[in-house]
Amino acid sequence: MLKEKMKKTILLPQILTIQLDQIDTGSPISSSDIELILSNLRQKKFVHYILVKFLFLTGATISELINIRIANVTINKSKCFIIPNEKLKPRSIYFDEGFGKELDRYILNYPK
Repeated sequence: MLKEKMKKTILLPQILTIQLDQIDTGSPISSSDIELILSNLRQKKFVHYILVKFLFLTGATISELINIRIANVTINKSKCFIIPNEKLKPRSIYFDEGFGKELDRYILNYPK
């Protein structure tokens, strides 16, 4: 029964898919593959690009990303304070200045 459950196919959302002929599927993901994924996301939907790039750059978990509040993001210091669930301790994560500018652009245009 466990094997039957493990055979279930899990598909990525359409927005996160790219054409497989553009990447080498026989080797681990490379930085050029990541850049390709990010560029495709940027062209499709900017908010998905920001979220995925944030995860790549910071190493934050999805649950941490979900709990981030705009008030906890300091663009000029390129850092974000995360208050996670009860299992993890609060921490600050840092990102590069270029991403900080992109994140600032998103926050300024964020629908309130």
